Amino acid sequence: MRPPARIALLTTAIALVCGVAAAPASADPAGVTIRSLGDGRSRIVVPQRLPVPIRDAAPVVMDGRIPLGYGRIATDRRSVTLDTAARVTDPHQLTVTWTGGSLPSGATPAAPATGTDPAPPATSAPAPHPMRLAAPDPGLPGPQATTRAEYDLGDSVFPLPNGTKGELRGEVTYPAPLGAGKRPLIVLLHGRHSPCGRADGSISVTWPCPAGYRAIPSLQGYRALADLLASYGSIVVSISANAINATDDEDNDYGAAARAKLVIKHLELWSGWSGSVLTGPFGTTFEGKVDLTRVGLFGHSRGGEGVVAALAENKRTGSRFGIQAVVPLAPTDLMRYQLRGTPSLTVVPYCDGDVSDLQGVHYFDDATAAQADTVPHALLGVLGANHNYFNSVWTPGGWEADTIDDWDYTGDPANAFCGKGAADRLQPTQQLAAGDAYIAAFFRARLQSAPVYDSLFLGNTEVPLSAAPGKVLASYVAGAAHRRKLDDLRGATGLNALGGSVTATGFATAQRCGGGVKPATACFKVRGPGEEPHVGPWIGPVSNPLAQQHLAWSAPNAVWSSAVPAAYRDVSAYKYLTIRLARDSWAKTDASPQVGVRLTDADGHTKTVPLTGPALGTPVYTGPDNDDAYGGPPQALVTGVPVILAGFKSVDLTKLTQVAVVGEGTAGNIVLADISFQTL
Repeated sequence: MRPPARIALLTTAIALVCGVAAAPASADPAGVTIRSLGDGRSRIVVPQRLPVPIRDAAPVVMDGRIPLGYGRIATDRRSVTLDTAARVTDPHQLTVTWTGGSLPSGATPAAPATGTDPAPPATSAPAPHPMRLAAPDPGLPGPQATTRAEYDLGDSVFPLPNGTKGELRGEVTYPAPLGAGKRPLIVLLHGRHSPCGRADGSISVTWPCPAGYRAIPSLQGYRALADLLASYGSIVVSISANAINATDDEDNDYGAAARAKLVIKHLELWSGWSGSVLTGPFGTTFEGKVDLTRVGLFGHSRGGEGVVAALAENKRTGSRFGIQAVVPLAPTDLMRYQLRGTPSLTVVPYCDGDVSDLQGVHYFDDATAAQADTVPHALLGVLGANHNYFNSVWTPGGWEADTIDDWDYTGDPANAFCGKGAADRLQPTQQLAAGDAYIAAFFRARLQSAPVYDSLFLGNTEVPLSAAPGKVLASYVAGAAHRRKLDDLRGATGLNALGGSVTATGFATAQRCGGGVKPATACFKVRGPGEEPHVGPWIGPVSNPLAQQHLAWSAPNAVWSSAVPAAYRDVSAYKYLTIRLARDSWAKTDASPQVGVRLTDADGHTKTVPLTGPALGTPVYTGPDNDDAYGGPPQALVTGVPVILAGFKSVDLTKLTQVAVVGEGTAGNIVLADISFQTL
């Protein structure tokens, strides 16, 4: 029997993750209460039949299929509360779902036709001639030996914003010997996981852990990454956030501020231990060895949002620490914190079974759209990667309780995309190696003056051997000094970002979508939530989806043309023309769309170069026509396609007049999101 659609199984899956009996994420209609708070606001309480499980995605109170807002989980985990000014149409339709992309249980998709499982998708084909990385493989161990030490200042010593107290515990990995000079400091923050467990597999959400339970050492799950970073000279501190995970259900921001303050507190500790407080757990070991002007932050899941919030907290309190790089991994983006002004790498696992709508893409989109930022930002999608395997403690076999393949219970017809039999699905060691290689490359580029590693994120660079067989979808937007934006679809219709005219001829569809229209609309036909991560749906404090241009054609030589005004025609100083695009992941055909880019100069010289690479070879659903029954991947991730300008030898790049995207072949269906000239 074909397994049910992912969206119908998600709540049960997460309950299994937590070792708790699974409760459908829906209300008992007889027990729903709606109480007036005055001023047109009401308090909705939606009871749950069984305790709500721990997960990183946030609960959303739904009125039928209309999201009303984020809910708060009660202390006993048996109800979800929402204060709202929204009008409820029918209390019997009130349910609870998750920001990760699931629908309310009971919203059962139509059954698929018998014997019509989807065929395996096309794999993410690399470019015929992918660009070589002109640097050593960033996933190979560095030249320095490393050692590790722990510090534990107590389980209930750090005041949290909700009035409780949490632990101050960390694990430091560093070069041995430290040698002379100061070294970058990188802080790693784990995500929202059960705080306590025991050998029989059961868990507790009480902090400190009750008798018979031990703290789950989530902070140890990034040791491979810590070893890699330390082997190249960084001091790496992984910190524990179990108390926050046990108490953040009723926080209005789901613990983001608490995680931010925890990160800043650890930075304060290290400021002392490397300077004036030499009576701490390490004595004089780190005296004068920590460079707090070169700080990197890494966070996984809710920890990803936590480190972005820590960046904001650092700025709010006077920028005492020089945070030069932030890496949110499989992050939530519930409060819409901003990364503008600080270099970032956002990593989203394509097979995320928790934050399955890949909402973290908004960090990258918000930082790079509209006015150019002064610093670079990168986005990396890792095909075949799930949510948990980036933390070895959360991976089956990694600890005694609360370990799981988070995709395993979410359904995947015929294992086409993310199931254990899928062609691109990564094993735990493969996933760790792929993630660690790219994360280490980014930190080395930002904290250790190795910008050559930025090229890994352009979109067509070959995957390092250490990350194989991993496949990635990457985008890179350079800082303003190294980029000239031609268009990001946020200007007036018919004009690009430089004021030049934009025309489209020969397309069956040529229209703005995403954030380019109000209200925001999907670009491709939507089959379920989360399949266009850059668009939404979004119910947070800010809704600003990525603006895109949808182009579909059914005959060759359709042309979307963007004129270059006279003041901007000399682009000879740039190395790449970078186009960010996605193909229709529900196109029903494995054939990649044939797309070219055409440049024309003032003398009429023109040349068209085909676009190639992972962006044109992303997975595609090729199943039956009633594919609304399937709610899993593929995902329409917008991916960078860099074209080397030196290849346009017949065109005078000092007087460029036009850039055109050309739809070739018999048919195609894509979206464009950004066209710019860049140099690293």
